[in-house]
Amino acid sequence: YETILRGKKGYNILQVDSGGKNLGFFKHNLQQSPMNGDDLILTIDNDLQHGISSIFPKDIKGCAIVSDITTGEILAYVSKPDFDPNIFVGNISNEEWSSILANKNKPMLDRVIHGTYPPGSIYKPIIATLALTENVIDKRSKLHDCTGGMQFGNRFFKCWFESGHGRTNVISAIKYSCDVFFYDLSDEFTLEQIDNHTKQNFVTIKTGIDLPGERKGFFPTDAWFRKNYGKYVSITGHKVNLSIGQGEVLVSPLQMCAYYAALANNGVWKQPHLLKNTASNSYEAKINEKHLPVDTKNLEIIQNALFKTVNEKYGTGTAASMKNIKVYGKTGSAENHMGKTTHAWFAGYATWENPEIAFTVFMENAGHGGSIAAPFAAKVIQLYAEFRQNDAKNP
Repeated sequence: YETILRGKKGYNILQVDSGGKNLGFFKHNLQQSPMNGDDLILTIDNDLQHGISSIFPKDIKGCAIVSDITTGEILAYVSKPDFDPNIFVGNISNEEWSSILANKNKPMLDRVIHGTYPPGSIYKPIIATLALTENVIDKRSKLHDCTGGMQFGNRFFKCWFESGHGRTNVISAIKYSCDVFFYDLSDEFTLEQIDNHTKQNFVTIKTGIDLPGERKGFFPTDAWFRKNYGKYVSITGHKVNLSIGQGEVLVSPLQMCAYYAALANNGVWKQPHLLKNTASNSYEAKINEKHLPVDTKNLEIIQNALFKTVNEKYGTGTAASMKNIKVYGKTGSAENHMGKTTHAWFAGYATWENPEIAFTVFMENAGHGGSIAAPFAAKVIQLYAEFRQNDAKNP
């Protein structure tokens, strides 16, 4: 938006003699008054932004995003740790610059769009909608009996719940986050099918947010596995991992926020953006609107599962449940190469009379999504609810 902000130079052309006296030869069309640039009006809710930033745990790296479900507007965009951008307004000292660069927590890394991470179980609804859409399952289908894991070839893939979940359908599999249900589904699809469906849900591709340097994420192909693991690599085991958001798949927190917003918005995906308008009301935003590849019937199944995850006993996301607000969501605890502790995720949306906000909470190497990210998401929703109520009282 530099061209909007910059304005235009002014000028005045004169012809002078050797003493600097204006000879007055040029009297027409040789001066132009400067024009100020326009001001930008952002979508950010300043109170919500500062509120989330202030309560984000100081010893945890991560991010939190809140978006308007119906418009794609970003209401809060918090990446931690952060830094004061005002230090760049004047001449930054060598000491200040060196301290930022040397900080091992990377405060200049925008974890919302520049960081990509394994999504863990918040990815499971994508696999579920693929299976529902392809009629591999319906909402009543019960798959392999989860006794704590599932055997594939000579390897036993564990479920996170060692005692097992028994035989589950898609709703209870999402509610309890049963890994075995999705392990079983992975055997029904090729990597290409899973990759294509993931991209059709606008995950592992750039959202097109109006910020520079957005990363697209990653999903491995057959060719990638053969190049990196040899031509005789077995794809089956890798698909098992990928089906629960583990392994090589990488997403950005913003992609997952936009995806869950689309689940809430009857499958309509809105491009996330930060510019609302200009002060002169001269900006016409071109916001892409797309559709998830899932019909209304199957979308309602996923929505029901996300509601039960938060609001029913033994759901993995009950720490995010709230009185008088319907919260839908999915927890994720993603193993990763960055440390022994899992990344904690919680993604979902909240409704009042209608769905209003989608959110994603990501906490790097912080622990389990249900115990770490979900309760923080509840605090985010509570902040929004308080500001929403104040706005209603003081329109």
